Amino acid sequence: MTTNPDSDAALLNFIQSEASTNPEIRTMSIFCNDFNLAHPDHHAPENTIYCRIRKLLKKIDHEKYDDTILAKMMFFLAQPLVGVNLDKVKDRLKKSGTLGLDYHYRIVYYKNDEVELKGEHQRKNQRDRARDERSRRESTEFFDRGRFASLEMKFEKQMKEEARELGEREKAREEAQRRAEEERLRRESLNDYWGFDDPNVPSTSDQGRQRFFEVQADQGQEDWAPATKRVRVEVPGMVAQGNVQATLPEPPRPQVHEADSTVYSIGSSPAPNTVRKQGTDYDYYVVLDGIHNLTLVLEDPCLESLRAEIAEELAKPESNKMKIPQGRIAEALVDGINIVVKYAKSDNITGSIGLNEFMRLLKLQILNIGYREEIEHVTRITDIVNKSSQQMIISMAKVRFAMETIFEKIRQ
Repeated sequence: MTTNPDSDAALLNFIQSEASTNPEIRTMSIFCNDFNLAHPDHHAPENTIYCRIRKLLKKIDHEKYDDTILAKMMFFLAQPLVGVNLDKVKDRLKKSGTLGLDYHYRIVYYKNDEVELKGEHQRKNQRDRARDERSRRESTEFFDRGRFASLEMKFEKQMKEEARELGEREKAREEAQRRAEEERLRRESLNDYWGFDDPNVPSTSDQGRQRFFEVQADQGQEDWAPATKRVRVEVPGMVAQGNVQATLPEPPRPQVHEADSTVYSIGSSPAPNTVRKQGTDYDYYVVLDGIHNLTLVLEDPCLESLRAEIAEELAKPESNKMKIPQGRIAEALVDGINIVVKYAKSDNITGSIGLNEFMRLLKLQILNIGYREEIEHVTRITDIVNKSSQQMIISMAKVRFAMETIFEKIRQ
């Protein structure tokens, strides 16, 4: 939507008109569709209209409106009364009547001599909101049949799009579970045979073929790792003129030097720095706080509703005591990263962020909650940053979708 006075005036007049005739809490997506139908000359995407509404209400000249209309407009679109200008609006409404606000400073109750507004702002998914809105319109006959039919087609299209995105999300989750199960079975088979979790361990035969094993500690290990040393384990046998002849019916198992939590692998592969416990649990509060901090860093109006929802979850007393398994965090990150990579484009679109920039911010938050840099998801983000073009960008609407997916997955 073009940022000109005519568009702003048309949008503000439409808000005032709708709030005057129907002072109920409205769904933002339905309201944006109504505006596009009523003002085709100012047609714009839903996300653009939403951002414009929030800016207009934050900077509204409240002296031009009486208290009743002002309360209806703020209640109608669930505008949080936060900011210098909106603090003045809040003071006016407190003086003119009885004002009640929720945790996010949205009006849930207001009463004066002319009007009484009452309602709860409940979070519903898009399908439920669309269904409730259609039921309300059918009962009140708010729009004529032709206009309602056009809106119904738009709702069906939105529901199909949502179903498609949910299917893709479920498919990605099933694929992640399948890969995790394959990896678990592979590790179990290696553990049952050797007692090690290293695919480079050589196999033996029942015929007693001789083997030579060498275990070389990594020279670049950290200070807490055991001292580097070279251990040579030789199966007893007879060596003559380059030929090796076994004298025992079955060679003994190779000896491996172990110390602390470090296990040296057998063969040519380097020893890992440490063995991380499987099934590590993380603090639920710390993980959610990382997502909340990412919304603050991005500083986009489209993320305000998500930021408020995460803040509400963090305010719950039980959030400080809960733990979340590493597996659930991994599934959430897989879904979110897949969405970001899928919708990244090289087109120049408004309201977007560079793919590399977003990935670096996401990686920083993952490391802040306690992930090691060698974890699969961290290395995948690093690969995306190194291999993707600097011109690749992603819209903030898709960023919000990815972050909502991660948040919902973690909150399950």
